[in-house]
This record gives sequence, C-alpha cells and structure tokens, in this order.
Amino acid sequence: MSKQDTSANDKDVNQERNIVTKGNDLIAASYDLTVREQRLLLAAISHIFPMGPMPKEIIVTAEFYSQIFNVKNPWRDMAEAADRLFKREFRFETDDENVRRHWVSEIAHAKNHGYVRVVFSEQMEPHLSQLTKRFSSYDLSRISKLTSTYAIRIFEMLIQWRVTGSMKIKLEDLHKRLSTPASYKDWTKFRNRVLDPAVKEINAHAHLKVSYETIFQGRAVHGLEFTIKELYQGLPATHDQPKPPAPPAPPAPPVPRDEVRHSREEKDDDKQYTGVDEDKRTGMQVGAATLAQLMAKLKGNGG
Repeated sequence: MSKQDTSANDKDVNQERNIVTKGNDLIAASYDLTVREQRLLLAAISHIFPMGPMPKEIIVTAEFYSQIFNVKNPWRDMAEAADRLFKREFRFETDDENVRRHWVSEIAHAKNHGYVRVVFSEQMEPHLSQLTKRFSSYDLSRISKLTSTYAIRIFEMLIQWRVTGSMKIKLEDLHKRLSTPASYKDWTKFRNRVLDPAVKEINAHAHLKVSYETIFQGRAVHGLEFTIKELYQGLPATHDQPKPPAPPAPPAPPVPRDEVRHSREEKDDDKQYTGVDEDKRTGMQVGAATLAQLMAKLKGNGG
C-alpha cells in the first residue's frame, strides 16, 4: 500500500472514531470555556485530520452533536456555544512573550437549526494540524458524559501522562491552566468545588482511573501528584512511547583528588513537577511515533 493510501485510510479511521488530537502546548494553555463551548469546539476538532492541512471550514451537525453528547436539545446548546465562542481566547507563554489567541475567525449557525459552521483562526494551525510530535489524542466519546468544564480540562492534562502513569503539577500552574476564579485559590474550596468533583467524574465516565496526593511546602499545599491508570483499550493517548533501556554507561575515569568537590547544589524546586513543562521532562522525552502508527494500532484493537 502506498504512503498516500495509508494516509487516506488513517483519515477515515480518525473520522470514524471521532478522535480529538491537540498539540500538548494547547492542552497546557490557559482558558475558560463552558461545557457547551468545549463540546462544540471538541466536536469540530474531531473532524480535523491532524497529519494534514487545516480544513477551511468545519460543519458540525446537530445530528452528530446529539449522537456524541446525547442531549435533549442539541441545537440550543450548539447555538448558544457558537454565539459565545467567537469572542473566546486562550493564553500561553513562550520564553519571551505572553501570547493570546482566538479559537475561531468565523462561526455561524444555520437558520434551519441543522448545523454550526466553524472556521478556526490561522493561528490555530500549529496546534491542531500538521502534527508530528508533542500531541495527544483521545476518542471524543470519553468526555461525552463529563458535565464539568474542569473535568474535561483535567482529563486532557492527565491523558498526556498515561504512559508514565503519573503527573506532578504545581497548584499555581493548575489554577492558571483552568482559569479558576480568585475565590477558588483557597485550597479547601478548590478541592471541594473543582478538583474532587472533576476526579469523580473522570473515574466514573472517562475510562481513566485517577487519584491524587498533595505536595506540601511548609504547611501550605504547593502541588499535586496524580496517579493515572489507562482503562481504555482503543487509541493510545499520546504519540510518545517509552524508550528502550539505555545500555550501561562505561565506568567513569578516576577523578584526581584535588578536583573533588564536596559542595552540593539544591535541586531546582520546579523539577519535581512533571506538569511544569511537558516537553522538557524525561518521562515524556521518548521516541516519536507517527499518527499513522497510532491509527494502525487503533484499527488492530478495534476498541
């Protein structure tokens, strides 16, 4: 089979399985969307073949939306989300800048209540299309029963780390990604209203077994360590695969006595957190497998 034929088949599998694929930098971005807005956005993203170019426009029908999310009034939900989504943005940081981008450049809903037409902004292309590394994928059905916007966001963060089985993140960074209101900076309120309900929903509906432990700095909660067990047997969650064991290193040459140093540097506080910068953590710095390989595995598992 030619490379072109393989890509075509992978595209068919992507559409058949309603696979959502995002660049990991987008998953780690900061934004605030309602559940309906996220559902419409993710439904549109599931129509994008991530190895190919960005479509000029995407049509999300009320029938498709209803089949995925099983809601009583899909058109009402879609129209409400479309009206709000045009003004929505996400934020992320580079080494030099704080960047803000809009999700869509145009969005319209049909007068006959049949569909929503989505045109993603040009700046979305590197996050959703032509992806070859540092991306994560999951079946849209896995978040279809989640009713908390925080549950959807946390699920996407955790799915990046299903290979390693754990994710550490500073509480400050988690607040930033979730765009939680200032009142939720109180740990007890955040745990009771955001974190615990989200984890409960994920465990119940997203085919992921999740638990967490708190990391303290003094008496204050400084971070969280999540333990993750993948229960879904279909599409692998990330393009990364574990590295094979490295060969034993040759013995180091003896160090001259006068060059021995007895000083010890303190460990960088951030380095204990896998969630601070995904691309720099050894747990995910592994050989890149192509999306074609993921699709082939999906077809083989049939799950």
